[in-house]
Order: sequence, then structure tokens, then C-alpha cells
Amino acid sequence: MTVDPSLERERRFTAPLPPRVLIAEDAKMPRLDGVRRRGGSSPSGRPRSCSCAVPTARSASRSIQSSSGRLGPMRGVAALGAAALALSAGAGAAVAQRTVAPCRGSALHASFAVVPGSAGAGNIVYILRVRNRTARTCFVTGLPRLVLLGRTGTVLPTHPFPEHRGALTAVMVVLKPGAYASTSARFSPDVTGTGEPANGPCEPPATRIRITPQPGGGTIITSILPPTSVCEHGSMSLSGFVAGRNGALRR
Repeated sequence: MTVDPSLERERRFTAPLPPRVLIAEDAKMPRLDGVRRRGGSSPSGRPRSCSCAVPTARSASRSIQSSSGRLGPMRGVAALGAAALALSAGAGAAVAQRTVAPCRGSALHASFAVVPGSAGAGNIVYILRVRNRTARTCFVTGLPRLVLLGRTGTVLPTHPFPEHRGALTAVMVVLKPGAYASTSARFSPDVTGTGEPANGPCEPPATRIRITPQPGGGTIITSILPPTSVCEHGSMSLSGFVAGRNGALRR
């Protein structure tokens, strides 16, 4: 039977090509039977550049499905390896986030103390430090919830707010065992606000503070050193948590 040469050429050039998989080639790597490399080799023996597409998870998956019917065993193995690589990058990031849990109050030790030399113009700065006291890594972020407490445990007016309203960028601060995060609180200890007494302390002195880390929840209660009034009904300008025992002072 005579075959029309034009039909034979059309059949060769329109036949489906096997899916391409990006494989790092070495000049000394033995060539697999039946595998055509588009780049080939230059006369000097160096491999030419290959215009291969980087496989995505979807394309690699299609390569595996195609391999069961049309690809040989070696090509099927190559496609399987490419699929694993394509999926591992995104999966690795997701696993890393799942393995670091938020810090609960019970996992932290806290202190709230004045920053020496910070008093001036009617304001003062205290620094809040939290330390991971467990054997597991956890994280804190953003602003903690704070409640001022009086000498007998009475809840005092407390109104913390971001130091830069509408412009706070919360960061995820990962705390390994023994590591610190810190935030600063700026307030007035003696400038009275609207509705506060003109004579004497603007508010009763706060001796302790209750802290709820975010987003883990739970509470820690620590002493305020030294005890202080927080005027304007407990108004405090807070910075977001940053890494380090004194990280909040370097902002």
C-alpha cells in the first residue's frame, strides 16, 4: 500500500507530545532511551539551554495522569518527582504555620516597668516584656489587651490605643523557649483629663496589670513597677509587639 508523503508528515507533526518535566541535566548524565532533549549539546560538548517550562502542581499532576497510558516507566518516575517538588513548596509553608501555636497567657512570664529617664512633658514610658517560659515555640502579635488593677484588685479605667492610629502593622513574633517580645506604653501619670479630680491623683494608683496576649488568649497578672496613676481615664499609647527584651525601645 502506498502512503501519501504529505499525510505521513502531517501525522508526525500533529501527534501529541509527551508532557515536559523540568529536570536539572548534568553533562555526564546518561541519556535515557527514548527521551528527546530539546536543547541537545553544542559542538563543545556543553549542554545548550533548554526552553522548558517550570511545572506547576496542576501541570505535574497532568503529567502523572498521562504517564499511566502513554509514557514509559522512566518518564512516569520523572513526572512523579516533579509533582512532589511542585507541591512541596506551598505545603511546607502551610505546615510551618500550623506547627507554631499562639502563646497563651499561661505560657508567658511578664513584667511591666518604667523606662529610666523617659519622663518628660507630662508623659512617661513603661515597657511590657513577655518571655516564653515553656519548652515549646509559640508566637504573639499586635497589641495585647490590658486591664489596670488597683491595690485590692479593683479594675481601674483602662483605654489603650495604637501609638499610630490607623497605621499599625502587626508582625508575627515567634518566641522560642526563653525568648522575649516587648511593647511600650506611653501615658500621663499626672496631667488630669476631662472629668478627673483637679486636686490629688487623677486616677487611683495602679499596682498590677492584667495582660491577654493575642491571639492566644489567657491572662497573666504582673506588678507595675513602680505603681502609677494613668490619667485621662487610663489612656495609654501602645506599640505593637516586637522581638527582643528591649526591642520596643529601639523603635
